[in-house]
Amino acid sequence: MIRKAIFIYNAGSGALAAMLDSAKKLARSSSACSLCAITHGVFSEKAEWRDLECRLGFPTSYYHRDQIPPPVRGFIQQRSLSLPLVLFELEGGGYELALSSWGLGQCTGDPRCLKARLEASLKLLVKNRR
Repeated sequence: MIRKAIFIYNAGSGALAAMLDSAKKLARSSSACSLCAITHGVFSEKAEWRDLECRLGFPTSYYHRDQIPPPVRGFIQQRSLSLPLVLFELEGGGYELALSSWGLGQCTGDPRCLKARLEASLKLLVKNRR
């Protein structure tokens, strides 16, 4: 049913963008990307997230806001979704929203919360597709 989970950061790609995001984390800025806060510390990926990601049960892809593939960007724009977010790419084609920007913000940087919310979203998707 799920081909993969697509994680989209509300941050640009590249070294300068990474430094800016790290500075926002250090300053505890409200404009910091909530998905970045879950998956990355100030200088690198969180080991706890890396361990949890391996146990999700499906592949993952990650994009910064300036790297989003056109079909995914079209889905986001069509539904007026805000970044960051997580999508499920479906085996038969298409996408489903797994976690909204608001839902990611509720995790307050906790990788276990993200994993639990993804599992709950997947259960709901399976239930609604029956």
